Amino acid sequence: MVKTLLKCADLQTLPVGIASVLAGAAAAAVNGNFEWLTVSVCLLFIVCFQITANIVHRYSVVLQHSGEHVEEYIQYSQREMQFPLKKVFHEGIGVMGMLTIIFSLIIFQMGLGQWWMFLVAVVTVLALYLNSFGVYPLSKTPMNYVLTFLFFGPVAVVSVTYLQARYHAVDALTWRDLGPGVFCGIVAGIFAGNSVLVYNALNIEKDRHFGKHTLATIFGLKGTQLFLTLASVLAVGAAAFGSVLFMKSIWWIPTLIVAGGAGVNVWVACRLGASSLEDYPRLTAWINWTSLAIHLVFVIIFLACGAPDTRGIDYL
Repeated sequence: MVKTLLKCADLQTLPVGIASVLAGAAAAAVNGNFEWLTVSVCLLFIVCFQITANIVHRYSVVLQHSGEHVEEYIQYSQREMQFPLKKVFHEGIGVMGMLTIIFSLIIFQMGLGQWWMFLVAVVTVLALYLNSFGVYPLSKTPMNYVLTFLFFGPVAVVSVTYLQARYHAVDALTWRDLGPGVFCGIVAGIFAGNSVLVYNALNIEKDRHFGKHTLATIFGLKGTQLFLTLASVLAVGAAAFGSVLFMKSIWWIPTLIVAGGAGVNVWVACRLGASSLEDYPRLTAWINWTSLAIHLVFVIIFLACGAPDTRGIDYL
């Protein structure tokens, strides 16, 4: 039972969510708004939420027999267990879902009950449901990449940035305070989307057989490699532009760091055609852990640099 839940929890994907929170922490640190308590609660929330979302998705995979490679393991585990598989899923979703709700309520309180935070929560839950269930789940369409980019990118990062900025800024909803979160969110979102794209590339033929239309099935292997490369270049461009706007004196440092991460993504793209199916989980792990490492380094650098002098910036 425990082994099956751990498999369904997809713990190897957790660096993606953690990277999003770290990106928000780094963005807040640009203007000296970093708050360790807020970041800690957000980390606990994203871990619980991501595990819940992963179990929900695996549950939908088993119900719909949609052919993902992990389904065989889950079905095999069912024969080895003394509990019905649905009961295992329900208990896992119940426990992790309850923890997610608890931490989300704490975050809502930290945000002083802002109405838009409740709206973000509702939209997130709706996106989770539509991504895994319904007549045609969005996980079977290109929208899977878009949702991953948005919710592990700008939505998560800007939200974490805001929760910290409200302690220090006169008005936390200014471009000065939230602007760094937008650019950090673009970088985090692109890397998260690339991870999903590599995962989908594992199942191109099987997904086509089961009628899925993910970006990988639409583009094919060569197209997926090209898309990964172009997306990685876009991440470097976003990092460079954001750094020039908000950290002009050290703009080259974040740019070079993201460029190094983009290089890893391009290397993974080149490896897609030459790797066996067993290598694909390791390739996604390279992207996930690279994103986490990049944003952890960002936190350290921006904290060390303090609040850069940004008085010369013409804010929009």
